[in-house]
Amino acid sequence: MIHKANTTVILVGHQAEGTHGRHLLEGAHELKFFGKYYPVKAGIHHIESFSAHAD
Repeated sequence: MIHKANTTVILVGHQAEGTHGRHLLEGAHELKFFGKYYPVKAGIHHIESFSAHAD
């Protein structure tokens, strides 16, 4: 659904280097999923205050 303008992607916490999440935060215009490239038209939002690791 990332290729649809009415989609919102919410990224929570740290996005590791080399991941799709990091690419989205850095403003990627397209992403490759299962061997096919998709344009990024979805709204991308980041919530930094949550994390999934225990520290």
